[in-house]
Amino acid sequence: MLSVPFQASKLWGEIEGFRKKLAHAEAVYEEKKIKPTHKTGTLGLYGPQVDSIDYYKAKKERLEAALKEEEVSIAKSTSQKGAAIVIFKNRAAATNASQVFFFFLKK
Repeated sequence: MLSVPFQASKLWGEIEGFRKKLAHAEAVYEEKKIKPTHKTGTLGLYGPQVDSIDYYKAKKERLEAALKEEEVSIAKSTSQKGAAIVIFKNRAAATNASQVFFFFLKK
């Protein structure tokens, strides 16, 4: 069984893929002034011929809606603990922050 964050990560990867394909289709349209089309079946050889821009926009919007649902389910999940990612510009700042954190943790 896949974990919930992994499913959200997989959806995000698919959204990024369709976002890149959409950007490419829009660039082709800007350059050639002809709407690009493709077939939706296996390897682009089978299936109905569709407008690439409209198809990728619809797929991206559907996946974004699914990702929002996953985010809500992750937020409601009791197994999810509070976490944060902190990035420091140098090692001294990180050391100082960890010392302050552990000082107040012991009290």
